[in-house]
Amino acid sequence: MGLPTSKYTVCVGEVYGRWTVLEVGLVHGKDKLLAARCRCACEFQTEQVIPFLSLHHGATRACRHCAQRKHVVTLGQRFGLLVVTETGLWISRKNGSRVSAARCRCACDGVEKVIAVVSLCVGDSRSCGCQQLRGLASGRRPWHKHGLSYHPLYKIHYQIVARCTDPTHHAYPSYGGRGITVYEPWLDLATFIAWVEANLGPRPPGQSLDRIDNDRGYEPGNLRWADGRTQAGNRRKVLGLSSAERAVVEAMRRGLEVTVP
Repeated sequence: MGLPTSKYTVCVGEVYGRWTVLEVGLVHGKDKLLAARCRCACEFQTEQVIPFLSLHHGATRACRHCAQRKHVVTLGQRFGLLVVTETGLWISRKNGSRVSAARCRCACDGVEKVIAVVSLCVGDSRSCGCQQLRGLASGRRPWHKHGLSYHPLYKIHYQIVARCTDPTHHAYPSYGGRGITVYEPWLDLATFIAWVEANLGPRPPGQSLDRIDNDRGYEPGNLRWADGRTQAGNRRKVLGLSSAERAVVEAMRRGLEVTVP
């Protein structure tokens, strides 16, 4: 009897969360699902056979050791204006319990603080406190973090920062993992929105933000509004083709008949 079939494709070397695919073509469980052997990127180097379906749908992103710890940070990881400079610390709570913590440096004036890891991971701590002081100076209430949650660029900014700075994000290997960074002042949502509105204007219908040079990061001079066709032609797989091959791809995208000699 042959292997079961799956509409999902998984290749050796691909990364899903903290899992790296080592072997494909395996069978998992009583349902005989097509699966792959994967290794977790944590210090335990756990190996596990996981169905293609679970990898593609994000049902599993790390091994049980990581799941038990839930909140993990690494050196150099960024949370808002904070950058982790030291891990493995502990801080005591008022009830006597201890929680894991990390030393972070703020981008404002290099201020360093020891902050609970859980506060970093859930988004409670995004700066050394400078953002709150700025908010008070501008008349904003301290419990209002930025007041821009409903701005059209809010979700766009969140995704840009996440895939460039969070190693657990599904798109990190294609962005932060290959050196794509975010211009440091743009880590602040208000600064990012102000630049886009002043330099690119409102979002045109049917368009989204696109990097002009696919090998450079999110930085001034490398952003534009572009439609889906323009962005598809700016992908790395397409940019690696010859001019003739690109012309064929563009013709096929437009639905034109292509004659192969």
